[in-house]
Amino acid sequence: AEMTESINVMHGTIEHFVSGVTGFTENEFDLGISMAVFNHVHPDSDWIFEKIAYACKMLVVIEIETKDGSRTFKRNYKDVFEQYNFTQIEEYNCTKEFGLPEEYITRVFKKNVVKKTRAKKKEIDKVEDEIDGKTNGESW
Repeated sequence: AEMTESINVMHGTIEHFVSGVTGFTENEFDLGISMAVFNHVHPDSDWIFEKIAYACKMLVVIEIETKDGSRTFKRNYKDVFEQYNFTQIEEYNCTKEFGLPEEYITRVFKKNVVKKTRAKKKEIDKVEDEIDGKTNGESW
């Protein structure tokens, strides 16, 4: 009962939840899971993947990647999420592991974390200041 009280399950369209209407903050969710949902997202809504990547620290994606149909769309989710600073850390054949049809692939992703050292932070701040026109290219 304790776990069910702390889990936030959402119902509705993905576009609604990741749009500006109810937008998420960066790394708001420790884990995002999709099973047989993303393959139904029309290519016109591919923008949602960047929003999902922004909001999640890890992702588990269980999807059919190879079939195009009237309501399903082919995507390689490794390619999709690695462009948004994620690394795939696991891949499973769902037939062998979970008894699902052979078209399903499970991929587990973890967001790459970039730590700012003090020196790196100064370098980044300097570049940002130059961009903002505050330092006019002067050195520290």
